[in-house]
Amino acid sequence: MAWHRLHAILDAAAEERRPLCFWWRDDDVGIDHPDFPRLLELAARRRVPVAVAVVPLRLTEIVQIRIAESDEASVIQHGFCHRNHAPAGAPEIELGGRDPERVMGELDWGRGILETAFGSRFLPVLAPPWNRLDHALLPHLRCCGFVGLSTDGQRVSPAPLPGLAQVNVHVDPVDWCSSRPGNRRFVGEEAALAQLLAMSAADEPIGIITHHRGLTEAVWTFLDRLFEILSTHPGANARAAPQLFQAGSVEVRPAPSSLSRG
Repeated sequence: MAWHRLHAILDAAAEERRPLCFWWRDDDVGIDHPDFPRLLELAARRRVPVAVAVVPLRLTEIVQIRIAESDEASVIQHGFCHRNHAPAGAPEIELGGRDPERVMGELDWGRGILETAFGSRFLPVLAPPWNRLDHALLPHLRCCGFVGLSTDGQRVSPAPLPGLAQVNVHVDPVDWCSSRPGNRRFVGEEAALAQLLAMSAADEPIGIITHHRGLTEAVWTFLDRLFEILSTHPGANARAAPQLFQAGSVEVRPAPSSLSRG
């Protein structure tokens, strides 16, 4: 039933010549995993651009090569080392709970790693691990060269600060409450499509988020069907991260010396 509703919304969008804009972000990239080539193959087969969120300190040479050989992948930054710094019992967070200069120093260091590894394929866009970021860090992001931010949920503003674009993710096919590492269970077609349909009237790109490691076959099957529809229907428009964040058109200021790479 949800697939019929999706087709109806896309048909209406095509008729109105206002296609739904969507994009794809895959997190926790860095250490090689058998499912990462599968992800890139899916992107190539369905011709859907994917922004791979790379953890700088986890980046391996083979993953760097796989990304370089992909026509669909662009690179954004997924924190620094994906380490939790929250106190016991608090929600997990890497980019918070510590001295801002130390956090920004790590991010700037990580940005340098990715710039060196990927060149122009890297976009200075931050996707915080666990989608959490201490809001006190926001003013520092532009100073350290970031032009974009991606978390989860409907955004408050397309630009939380001048020169800093925000493009979020909204559709997650994994049931995190019942999933275990290496076995990321599917929420089900109805629930996953409900997330997408809930955003169909929102004035922002619809973000689909995946974590390639350990997805079940049910998740892969769903993604294949979803991307087949979204990549071929005239009522949908797949956008690449460089288009959404317009990184090339934003002036990047150098990081101040107090927040330099260390």
